[in-house]
Order: sequence, then structure tokens, then C-alpha cells
Amino acid sequence: MTVELYTPGHGLYTDTLILYGLILPLCEVVGQQEGEIPAELIRAWSVGGFYRLEVGVADYDELADLIASYAADMEDRMVEELTRGPLGFFTEGDVGVFTQALTDTGGLADYLRSLSTPGHAERAGEGREGRGRWKTVKLPLMPMAGKYLHRDLTEASRYPQAQYKACGYCCALAALGLLEASFPILGRGREWNRVITILAFDGLTDARYFDLLAEYRIRDWEEFYRRLMAVAAAAQLPLRVLMKLVVALFSPGLVRAMTAAQARWRVLGANFAGRPKAPQVRGYQELEITALVHGLDTLYERGYMAFSELFPLIRALIEAGEVDALESFLDFVASRSLKDLYLFARGAFSTLERMRTGREPEKRKLWGETMRKVRECQKAASLLLTA
Repeated sequence: MTVELYTPGHGLYTDTLILYGLILPLCEVVGQQEGEIPAELIRAWSVGGFYRLEVGVADYDELADLIASYAADMEDRMVEELTRGPLGFFTEGDVGVFTQALTDTGGLADYLRSLSTPGHAERAGEGREGRGRWKTVKLPLMPMAGKYLHRDLTEASRYPQAQYKACGYCCALAALGLLEASFPILGRGREWNRVITILAFDGLTDARYFDLLAEYRIRDWEEFYRRLMAVAAAAQLPLRVLMKLVVALFSPGLVRAMTAAQARWRVLGANFAGRPKAPQVRGYQELEITALVHGLDTLYERGYMAFSELFPLIRALIEAGEVDALESFLDFVASRSLKDLYLFARGAFSTLERMRTGREPEKRKLWGETMRKVRECQKAASLLLTA
């Protein structure tokens, strides 16, 4: 038995969060019960600006029970992670409202039935002209709902002041997706800022991708988050470079699942600044990353080490201000362009020379390790150019 659902129609960013809020709890519960998740448990297609899902459960009531059971077990973690740290955009009261919606099995089942046909948001009167009884969607769940959207800190596009409203179930599932599927980074430059990245796709994926995404988030992301925090990546890197770097740090297993899917991949990134509970949107971007994912997969198929092992070089490039060199190497993995490889090599060897001749003893000590990582990049270039 399968049930069919369509995400509500709140735009790509929010619908992607809702997709993950619907699917990842199912992967977790089924994985605990059965040990292995069959690929056919979940099939997800992108359909214009929203997603269509086929889920292997008996009915909408069973799916609601699974989500409610997961949310009840996760209540303490939701409070902990959504009220402080890089995802600390919400109050404990907000999280209580999310939890109440997610554990209301009867209301949640009725909501899921409303997703059996496209257009929930329009039918329910949600949106910028949303009815008063609906909840105002917070910016981390919908960056485009802001009064202003800043691009590269130089341009601000003004939007109508009407708040964007959605039902409690849409908000709660989007918040659950933010918790379970986003890659948040906290940084401090002139002000505190938080960068949120999430994966979106065009095409077809199945349960293998969702399962490996959840596994990577649990097992590996915390380590990379600490490393990126240590170099103030959220404050020092342009949003597009940070988004590419987050993708490059994905585990080989997750990269393989993304490559095997019949899909093209995008990463969505939003940069928030200001007070955590009342953030402003400092930037929003969508990047096509299919070529980067396939380039990484080619390296891993040919026995190359995980990209994350290059972090000493990544750190050195960031600290030296050679952001263009870092981006050029990521672009080379995607494009195999010799121009990108040259730009990376020039920046990398400039960084090495400054480390070797500089007055900072600590950086001179790190010169040898960084040099070894540059040689690993040379090896990666050779593997890609001869593939």
C-alpha cells in the first residue's frame, strides 16, 4: 500500500523543508524497527515548485502516527536545538506549538489527506494575504517572507509588508525539516550571522538518498560544523562559496546516493543576521551543484580520499584570504576547467609561500601538512583529467 502526497505550494525553500519534515521521521522510525530501509519505501519527484511523494504506508493515519511518535521522542532535542545555537531562531513557546501540531495525530492525519492533491496552500487561503487564523511564518522557514531581502549587502529588494501566513502543520513540518535536514553554520563578523543550507532536487529520488542524508547529518556534520566555526567560515566566505564547500564535505556514501538518483541537484542557502529571535535576511541563493556532485563521485570511484581530509588546506586558504582559490578548486572539480585549476594553484602556492616565510611560528609549523594537502589536490586533478 502507498499514499500519495504533494507538498503545499509555499515555494521551493519552504516546500523542501516540509518534504524533509514528512520523510526523515519515517526513515528513522522504519530504520529502527526493521534495520534496513527499502528503496521503494519512498519515491519523491519535483513537480514545478513543489514535490510529489509516494510513501509505503497503509494510509494517512499510519503516516501521522509515525511522525507523531518521532516528534514525541524528539521533543527535548527540538527545544534544545531550535532555541539556541545555529538554529536558535525560535522561542520555547514556538517549539511547543510545533510539537503540539506534530503530535496531534487526528489533526495531522486530516492535514496529510489535504496533501493528497496539489494546491493545499491556495485552497486553505495561506500566503501573503493569508487568513488571520493562520500563523505567521518565521523567516528561517521562508526567507522570501521578509520585508527586505538583501543581496550581497549592497542591494535590498523591497517586498510588501503583508506577513506570510500558513497553517500550523505547514509551519511545524517545515521546522522539523529545518532541524533534520539543514546544514547550519554560526559565525561572527561585524555581527552574528547564521547560514542555512538545504538540498533540493529536480527529478526522482528514493529512500536511499533520504536515509543516507539522515545518517550523514547524525554521524559527520557536527565535526565539520565545529571546523567551519573555528575558521569563522560563515563570516569570511561569500554565501555561494560556503554553499559549495558544504556540499564538498558530504560523505562518499551520500554523494553516491545523489549521483545514482535520477535527479539534478541544487543547494539553497540563506544568510540571516541580527537578533536570533528576530533575524534579517542578508542573502539568499540557489546554486546548481549536479556537476560538483558528479565530480566528487568520480574522485571517490577512483579511490580518492574524502574531501573533508583536505581541511588543513581549506583552513589555510580561508585564513590567507584566498577565497577565490578555494572556489576555483571546487569549480574545477565540477568543470575540470584548466583555468580554474590554474587559479587554484596560484592561490595555493601563494598561501604556502606566506606560511613558509611569515613571522607566525604556528603557521610555519603547519606548512608541511598544508603542502601535503596541496599535493593531494594535484592527485585529484590528475584523477579528474584522466577519467
